[in-house]
Amino acid sequence: MQRHRKKVPIVDERYFDIAENRLYSELELVLGKNRNEIYELIKSYCE
Repeated sequence: MQRHRKKVPIVDERYFDIAENRLYSELELVLGKNRNEIYELIKSYCE
């Protein structure tokens, strides 16, 4: 995954990564899909 965003402080980056990992873990469990499938699904909704 490639992120396009401004440079943020290291602490903010760490908390963003934790939140992102928890979100994907929850969605993997509920949807029964892997992380890449979920990423593509979210990406298609955003386009």
